[in-house]
This record gives sequence, structure tokens and C-alpha cells, in this order.
Amino acid sequence: MSAGPAWFEQLNWSAVWSVAALANNRRPIPEGSGCYVFTEEASGLRPGKVLYIGKAENLRTRLGGYLVDYRNTRPTKHKGRAFVFEHRDRIGDHATYLRWVLYGGKTGELEANLCEFLWPDCTDRWEKHELWDDDESIDPRLLG
Repeated sequence: MSAGPAWFEQLNWSAVWSVAALANNRRPIPEGSGCYVFTEEASGLRPGKVLYIGKAENLRTRLGGYLVDYRNTRPTKHKGRAFVFEHRDRIGDHATYLRWVLYGGKTGELEANLCEFLWPDCTDRWEKHELWDDDESIDPRLLG
């Protein structure tokens, strides 16, 4: 991962997975709460190189909706999911990557701070949350 704010450096990100691999086997995705990030690069997370950031109370359930065969499902009204489906169609599942981080705090707060730092290409909401200072740290008990 690239150098970033102290709170970002504390996050225990999962391994990087291609959407193609996870579409066939969702077991690696935990059922806990946290945030997830789609990229088109398997390398470290960097500002301006992120497609979409989201949050979930149950990562496996939420991410399952992004991993479906979008060509054989009804159109979605979720802007983020539609953006990811469009990217998958354009670039392919082997070149679309996903990683997540477990988080026991307010996932909306983490998502807002990730968006502020990583500047995703698409976001479907900018909720009002307190943004953390670069030198602020996260209570380790909240980290997965």
C-alpha cells in the first residue's frame, strides 16, 4: 500500500482478488462489517486509482450483489453497482479487482474517509461524516 494517513496505514486489507475468482467462490469474503474497494489494478491502493468504494454490514452478502452475472440479471438502480457492472463489461472480470477491510465502527464514517483520501471514480453518495485528520489513529479494537 502507498503511504497515506495514519488511520489508513492501520487498516488490515484483505488480499487482492479478481472479480472472476470471487464470482466462482465467495467463501473468502467474510460475513463481518466493513468497507470494500474495486480497482482495475492489483497493486496497492492509491488516490485516483480506485473505481468504487462501498460499505456493508455483511461484506459477503453485499459483495455478492456485485459478483452476479450482470448480463443475466435485471437492471440495477444502485448507481455504484451499475458503475461496477459497466466496468466489468468494458474491461472484464479478470481485470477488475476487489479488496475489503473489516471494521467494527461506523462503516459510513470509514467509507467517507476512504472516499476523501482515495478519490474513487464513482461514488453514489457523499454522506455527512466527520473526516479524520491525517495523523489520527483508529481504535485497534475496531479493526478486523
